[in-house]
Amino acid sequence: MGKGFAAQTLNTEEGKRYWKLDIYDSNIKKVKEVFKIKHHFQGVGKGFKVLQESRLYAAYDDKLFVAWEKDFNIQVFDSHGEKLYSINYNYKKLPVTEEDRGRIIEYFKTNPRLKELYEVVKPIQFPGYYPALRNMQINDGKIYAITFERSNAKIKCLIFDLKGKLLKKVYLDLKTIDIFALYPFTINNGNIYQLVESEDETWELYIDSIK
Repeated sequence: MGKGFAAQTLNTEEGKRYWKLDIYDSNIKKVKEVFKIKHHFQGVGKGFKVLQESRLYAAYDDKLFVAWEKDFNIQVFDSHGEKLYSINYNYKKLPVTEEDRGRIIEYFKTNPRLKELYEVVKPIQFPGYYPALRNMQINDGKIYAITFERSNAKIKCLIFDLKGKLLKKVYLDLKTIDIFALYPFTINNGNIYQLVESEDETWELYIDSIK
């Protein structure tokens, strides 16, 4: 962000865990705290909360675009951490179904990285609805707000200008790693570039235009 930076950190204060989003100057000295929210795991026996707020941020044009809420609210800050404006959108909330809950619990129980931790983090706690945003990319003077809504295996994306005017609704052919994560991707010049691992453990670059 200009000569400075934005960074997310995990902190413990008075025995509680928090995610924080701060702005730093060129010498990595903190300028301002932008957001602070409780971590979704606070200790053994207290459960683990999934599908909470989006916790997304991106720097573009010396501004910081932050979506750290459950609803569709992108807040925009300058390089000093002063809030400039918000982008809100009245979206259709997507409920977390019993089938979704079952798939996610099974995922925690069987995923090689997580199954040993399951006994520590259980019970898994669910909200009534998915957060508004799954991912957010900013490039070419546009905000690409990627949701959890799907159609024919494609993921719904809302495209805004930098002030929040809705330009287009599209469905993107983005590949997923698991229930939560997308394979690494970026958007540039109206194209999606995504690295996807194949069954033989090689990486393939998928390129698709946004129409």
